[in-house]
Amino acid sequence: MDNYVSNVGGVHNAAGNYELKKTEDQKIGIIPMTSRGGGQSEQVNKPQDFNVYGKDIANFGKFKGNDKNDAMRMTNEAANDVKKAYMQLQHEFPDVVLQFEPMPDPQKCGKKREGFFNYQQQLSDWKDMALTQIANEREISTTELIKDSTGRIVANNDSNTQLLVQEMTELQQQIADGTAQIIDEFTTKTGEVIVTIKNAKGEIINAVKTAEGKLMREVQFQGWYGRRMTKFENGQTRETVMETAEKTQRVVRNSAQETQELDALSQKISDVLTNPKQSHTNGAVKAVGAMRDKIMASDLSFEDKKQLLNDLADFSDQVVLSDRELMEKQIEIDDKIRGY
Repeated sequence: MDNYVSNVGGVHNAAGNYELKKTEDQKIGIIPMTSRGGGQSEQVNKPQDFNVYGKDIANFGKFKGNDKNDAMRMTNEAANDVKKAYMQLQHEFPDVVLQFEPMPDPQKCGKKREGFFNYQQQLSDWKDMALTQIANEREISTTELIKDSTGRIVANNDSNTQLLVQEMTELQQQIADGTAQIIDEFTTKTGEVIVTIKNAKGEIINAVKTAEGKLMREVQFQGWYGRRMTKFENGQTRETVMETAEKTQRVVRNSAQETQELDALSQKISDVLTNPKQSHTNGAVKAVGAMRDKIMASDLSFEDKKQLLNDLADFSDQVVLSDRELMEKQIEIDDKIRGY
């Protein structure tokens, strides 16, 4: 068997093994952002539906018997998992847009059992690659958020220090100018007031010493004050950076825990819908799946999402779901999302 390239950028070799390989011309068309996080960004295209093949059983026609249904179920689950993780990432960092490899094409994986196992491996590799890409982007965006906050604080501190240095320089120049003026006036009038100078020599010396003492004390005070303010602002900067970093880490950890809980509830709904003991129609499965995705993508709080997903799981755990029941449940969820 000759080697050939699959739809997900993989290569089948002569031994029948699958090796994952990225190809630039197979990525989903997404216009990249001009910046990550903050600032102006260009209009971007949202990625198309991840689930390219899972909506039609005919896409798995080369597999045998139950393998078709299993392949279709695995495809839907993998697509939903990646979609939910990506939606959560964009909820945390709205400016982030990623490019993913397309899903593997089940019609290019071979026939019967061998083709089914090849497709199963390719689909698992595709899901792992996409989730890893999302996790890496979350870590990069979080790090850049912390760096951005730290940079603003340090820039403000540098500006304050520069202003203080400028004020000290201006004060020193004023002292130098004043001293030069006194010397010029004294030299000009020396010949005219030599007698007066001799008589008032003691008073002039005392006045000069007094003025010099005041100037020295002023310079010393300004230097002490500048050093004290610099130490104080540096201390505040370190505390602010540490506090900002800790707050950001807590937010990320809490968000990750909430995401795991919501993913578990979403998976619970998927398990109920695919339970062979239930006799749900394809229309009912799609309707419940759409309600689940709408809850996950909404701006509701974590607790509200959790309650709605639990209710939807209990609702789905019925032998038969009528059209009327599905419509009433859809209205109930829409009202909750709108805040009625």
